[in-house]
Amino acid sequence: MRQKKFLEKLPEQPKEIEDDKSGPISISALGQNPVIESDEEQEHQGRVSVDVSPQQEESTIHIETRFCTKCTIEQPLRAKHCRYCDACIAVYDHHCPWMNNCVGERNRFNFWWYLLFECIILNWSLYFIGECFEKDGKIITWILENWLQLSALVVIGFFDLMVTFLLFFHSYLIISNKTTWEQLSWDKVSYLKEWPKKLGSPFSFGMLRNIHYFCCRPLPKDYTMWSYPLKFPSV
Repeated sequence: MRQKKFLEKLPEQPKEIEDDKSGPISISALGQNPVIESDEEQEHQGRVSVDVSPQQEESTIHIETRFCTKCTIEQPLRAKHCRYCDACIAVYDHHCPWMNNCVGERNRFNFWWYLLFECIILNWSLYFIGECFEKDGKIITWILENWLQLSALVVIGFFDLMVTFLLFFHSYLIISNKTTWEQLSWDKVSYLKEWPKKLGSPFSFGMLRNIHYFCCRPLPKDYTMWSYPLKFPSV
């Protein structure tokens, strides 16, 4: 059942900022300031409303609307201002220093494949380094003859462990429909801090549907407008 409202503004409450420069969203990532008058207009604008319905009762959730003072727009759910890109990012995951770019709604799928191919390349490199070791001689002689290979093994092994961990971590985020920002800052994010962690993400559709949503769903023209259950199951 489609909900017409998914945010409730708290009266006379100070606005919450997730970090020093956090606000809502600018639009190198979003496109334009959303003004949605009806459900029909929303679909014509190319945005997708994702309805998440709680299966039990009760307890009303109050979510504070957020406004980005830098991008001067009201921030949709799951979006965050990136201090490095100086823009608000839809479904913000994290800012990747290796790519010098943010990972968000439009490139999370590509980022997972980037991690996968990095793992393949690093493991392939480790295999070739192992084949280059000299296998004869005493221990000291062997170390002297293979110091270059050993150095490369330590460096590449470190990056292999790091990238492999990231690959498994982002695979977990896919099946649970979370982002890195949501997972690590759950108690600070305004729309999650009242939601019990043990219930999982309020945006989750279930493991198989989350994978399908991440891998197979066409991207909207602008960005996804997520809706939020106004009540959560009693726990």
